[in-house]
Amino acid sequence: MRFTIQKEIFDIDLEDKKILLDSNSGRYIELNSTAAKIFEFVKDDQRTLEQITHFICENYDVSIEEASKEIHGLLKKAPNIFLCS
Repeated sequence: MRFTIQKEIFDIDLEDKKILLDSNSGRYIELNSTAAKIFEFVKDDQRTLEQITHFICENYDVSIEEASKEIHGLLKKAPNIFLCS
């Protein structure tokens, strides 16, 4: 399973946050710095859940369990951002 960003999602950086607009729903979503890094990593290329987890572990001093929790939280908070294929 690979994740990409929906084509209808537009983003802008605002200080240490990222603001997303889902043009389908008109909904804005604010991401914290960790979620913004995940978004940028996935935006660059299709990524597996394992790749995203390792990316978080490499960039932050967290365990695989903590990284996985952060990723699942983001997917739950913003289900329309990521496309799963």
